[in-house]
Amino acid sequence: MLDSFNMNLIEPTDHLLLAVSGGVDSMVLLHYLQKHSKTNPIKLTVAHLDHHKRSESAADCEFVKHTCKQFSIPCYTDTLTDLKQGNFHDNARTARYDFFVKIANKIGANKIVLAHNANDNAETILMRLNRGSSFEGYRGILPNTLYKDTMIIRPMLTVSRLEILEYKEHNKIDFVADSSNEEDSYTRNRYRHHVLPFL
Repeated sequence: MLDSFNMNLIEPTDHLLLAVSGGVDSMVLLHYLQKHSKTNPIKLTVAHLDHHKRSESAADCEFVKHTCKQFSIPCYTDTLTDLKQGNFHDNARTARYDFFVKIANKIGANKIVLAHNANDNAETILMRLNRGSSFEGYRGILPNTLYKDTMIIRPMLTVSRLEILEYKEHNKIDFVADSSNEEDSYTRNRYRHHVLPFL
């Protein structure tokens, strides 16, 4: 049980589009809401965008599709092939959100669900403190925001990574590991691997 999972962001009549990468956070999100949907009238659909940046990304996509088939949940996928030059993470995030909104509009989903957790929020706040931000920026990731008139919610924002891993172990949830998460060439990874553990 994820005791701090914020179900207040979800209404019984919602059609939720879950952003599922195949990583442990989003697979726990999928498992938790799929289990919850058995006793509640929420409707679930999954979206997965293959960034085509790693050799194993196509296998990650197949893993997500196979899991959704087991759960009898519709799954929409696409491959990112035309990304403009510049900051890869920022541009990929915009492309990812645009894809989610496109699918949400297509299927009539009223909320997009992301698997950001408490550790992600701590990393974000520390990075903004380091580089400078507005007072609004220092509050970190918000539990719900509007993006192109579509509501994005983050019900796991108060759930720690430790809770997620414990839930994964208890429920024997399969996931795929993104090798790029281990590379210190990305700023967030340096905060995740070194700054947060030190603090």
